[in-house]
Amino acid sequence: MAIVISSQAYSNLWDEANAAPQHIDPLDQLDVSWSFPPTLGKGFVREIELREGLELQVMDYQLHNGLRRKFDEHEHPIQCGFLLASNFQIKNKEEVVTPGHY
Repeated sequence: MAIVISSQAYSNLWDEANAAPQHIDPLDQLDVSWSFPPTLGKGFVREIELREGLELQVMDYQLHNGLRRKFDEHEHPIQCGFLLASNFQIKNKEEVVTPGHY
């Protein structure tokens, strides 16, 4: 049975687990890493600001079995993603995105 967590609950758990960002290089404030909350799964998210308004985000995590995350609509006008492993499905759509797709 799947457990669905709301975007707000997810954010709250994320904030509790990541009180302060981890900088890969202490001299580079634009390259930040966040640990994945153990209550949700394991892994990390890394955010690199390439220039103002352009960010690269690398996510390597695995949610606990049966856990599903509900996403809110994104606020930014353009987003591009590449899936290297696992899969996801957009609610109310039959298409499942699998590795090697974007």
